[in-house]
Amino acid sequence: MRNKQSIPSTIGARNFAYSERHNEELYTSPPFIIDELIKHVELKEFVWECAAGLGHLSKRLRELGYLCFATELHHRPELTYLDDNITFEKDFLSIKEENYYTGDIVTNPPFNTSLEFITQGLRVLKPGGKMCYLLPIRYLEGKQRKKEIYDINPPKLILMFSGRVNCLMGGVENKKASSMMAFAWFIWEKGYQGDTVIKWI
Repeated sequence: MRNKQSIPSTIGARNFAYSERHNEELYTSPPFIIDELIKHVELKEFVWECAAGLGHLSKRLRELGYLCFATELHHRPELTYLDDNITFEKDFLSIKEENYYTGDIVTNPPFNTSLEFITQGLRVLKPGGKMCYLLPIRYLEGKQRKKEIYDINPPKLILMFSGRVNCLMGGVENKKASSMMAFAWFIWEKGYQGDTVIKWI
């Protein structure tokens, strides 16, 4: 049961071709990564999964007792969704309001718009709100990221997976496949200006 006042109501729907992900390019996240996250991060009751994909993370969040609002830009009716409560055709990047969302944000953002997702998440959160993004560890480098994000809003915590996280292409698990990328949870707390702590999980 959702508290309607806690759900972002200002999300606009738009069609932006540059961020469209086709089915074969849809990489969803294994649910166990949520369990690893909450061992180290205390989330608020209300959590927004703003790039829900097929619902792997939002379903797990609900199973663990969180009131999760899940949104996704693309609806892929030919695929199987794990979460029946996803709101489709909602564009996280189109939100104009600032400092208004009182919950926390947890997602695996699209690779090709991840920088925009980081900037937008920090913009819409109220001070003190947390933003937890699953990102490749190569996001620790990059002059643009340093200038536009880390120098201004450093992550409070980075949880580095000691083993590889196999994202599911098209939502389908391939047990024979091994990810070529190493991933970590990057956790921001809006307003935090201290040093970033790195932990291995």
